[in-house]
Amino acid sequence: MRRLLLGTGVALAGIVALLLISEQPPREDGVWIWNNLPEALEEAREQRKPVLINFWTPSCYWCVKMDEVMQEPEVRAAMDEYVLLRVDTSRRSSGELLRRYGIYGTPAFVVLSPEGEVLATATGYMPRQEFLRFLRESLP
Repeated sequence: MRRLLLGTGVALAGIVALLLISEQPPREDGVWIWNNLPEALEEAREQRKPVLINFWTPSCYWCVKMDEVMQEPEVRAAMDEYVLLRVDTSRRSSGELLRRYGIYGTPAFVVLSPEGEVLATATGYMPRQEFLRFLRESLP
């Protein structure tokens, strides 16, 4: 009995450790790829779409307001033209992407070609019409 409890405890500890270090939560609404640029670029090449990276942090007021804009039907439809990647800037692992794309504030957006070339960037909150214009103008 003691061996069984010990084995169960070790197994549970392993599961908890995996959950704590996981960098990729499930896709939000089946839409966003989380914190994984290689996966987003692979999907972009397969679908022949650009990648829209959304740099955000959960504690950012303007990120939350931007999320509200991105939930509007017209904006959602425009975002269907992209593979969507969300990067949580509060994670230590996001540092390399922040440096690579020169991101110093959130919310921020970077549009990449399927090959990884930067097509457009924007920083800060954008009302619906401004964000739609950014999306339209950043398409290759």
